[in-house]
Amino acid sequence: MKKKMLACLMILSLISSPIFSDFKLHSFDSSVSVGPILYENSFFYVDSSHQLIKLASDGQKDWTVSLDSQSIKELYVSFNSVFVVDRKGQLTVYDSDYGYRIWGPKSLNIRQLVLHYPLVIVLSNDGYLSAIDFFSGQYAWSNQSNSWDHLLFDVQNGEFHVSNSSGVSTRDMFSGDQVDFQKMGYSISLKQVFSSRLLTKPVQIEYSFYQQLQSNTNVSESLTYRQSVHNKSLFVRNKDLTVVVKDSGSLETVTELSIPLNSVSQFVEPFADYVSFIYDGGIKILSVGDTKESLFTHDTMTKKDFIKAVHLENKFYLFFKDRYLVWQDN
Repeated sequence: MKKKMLACLMILSLISSPIFSDFKLHSFDSSVSVGPILYENSFFYVDSSHQLIKLASDGQKDWTVSLDSQSIKELYVSFNSVFVVDRKGQLTVYDSDYGYRIWGPKSLNIRQLVLHYPLVIVLSNDGYLSAIDFFSGQYAWSNQSNSWDHLLFDVQNGEFHVSNSSGVSTRDMFSGDQVDFQKMGYSISLKQVFSSRLLTKPVQIEYSFYQQLQSNTNVSESLTYRQSVHNKSLFVRNKDLTVVVKDSGSLETVTELSIPLNSVSQFVEPFADYVSFIYDGGIKILSVGDTKESLFTHDTMTKKDFIKAVHLENKFYLFFKDRYLVWQDN
């Protein structure tokens, strides 16, 4: 009898927890210092031992390169090239397929840069503009007639934008010449700019939903809207900081997720019908359906070590400084 009961318990255990087999936890050899950047189904990052690494989606390292500089500031990956900016403002370019150096390091005193084939547009710490050829690393043009504070947009129609305390200048990317100027009387930065390119249908839908919430006094006063997951919307209850899931159309409560939040907790972009919470106490991944059960919980993967979340095909990656979690949605 005891053997039968034990066998039943084992079967029930296997049936009730198959989802956990979909989570795989990997450790980095050295903690991540810059990145990771997703490009063509691979991840590129610099670790604390000053290695530039290409990581395949299956967790295997495609290549590793030792960097000359031991202080890397930024990493960009585009057009089959990896652009590495160090804290001295130097730029070095590597081939993304095989990891060999294409050119650099080139001293550019970089404050900001924009990549737009076939040029790298650079704003220096001195406020001067220049453009570097992708292939040779040579100057396409250099303009030191004005001092600028911010590069504002990616290139559109062969033009880019910079600003200073006088206003916003529109310039030709191939010559650096000014084609338009809007006097502002103050300098604006990227965070203050709302590009017309962002006025897409999902944003308009989100705004309409926001207006709907504002008209519902009961919801707007007791709950704070955070994000949508398919046809459901996630709120935080203002009183006890727990998560409430409502139907996006009717605003009827679907469920309340059993996780207390605090002011420094954060949601991660949803994956399938699931949402991740990363907070001071760890990480939880939960369903926004009718279940209140945690699909994954880990108390050492906390907000202070969290880097980013990435969706890649049917996989979801959560990157932390010294490890990353992969979840495959079947």
